[in-house]
Amino acid sequence: MFFPPKGEGGGRRDNEHKEFLQTRKGIMAKSARGEEAEAEAEKEEGRSGRTQLLERIGRILNECQHSFAAHGRKLKEMGCLRSSSHPDLDFTHCWTTMLSPLFATVKRAPSTERLVRFVALFAVSEAARPGDAFLEDFLRFLLASSAASNKAVRFRSCQIVSE
Repeated sequence: MFFPPKGEGGGRRDNEHKEFLQTRKGIMAKSARGEEAEAEAEKEEGRSGRTQLLERIGRILNECQHSFAAHGRKLKEMGCLRSSSHPDLDFTHCWTTMLSPLFATVKRAPSTERLVRFVALFAVSEAARPGDAFLEDFLRFLLASSAASNKAVRFRSCQIVSE
């Protein structure tokens, strides 16, 4: 069906044209949302387990910066994440990778202090499991970090050990 350009013709055809455009926009928006959801699902499936683990650890650490009140809940969530992670994925390596920005911060901001406290609490809470090398590996990482040439890295590693 031919619709005249705006301003020409008029009456019923203009209204039909407007309805047609609105319907078309709605259909296009719905299909675009559907395509985005499908693309998102494909990304989720296509991502490696290590990437998903890193993202989940990062999300939990970000949430722990805001308040001490979330620490108890996030300790449980991080413990479940650690116990449910695949054995081939090295949780300790992912954990230390996500903590590297913490070691680079020089300022003693409240959010940084909350995160240091959470990291220390998580390391100690996970130490209760017999036959688990997480605490040993993490302390080995902190010991190596305490000998770093960067002053901020040395400070943060010693601060976590002292907590």
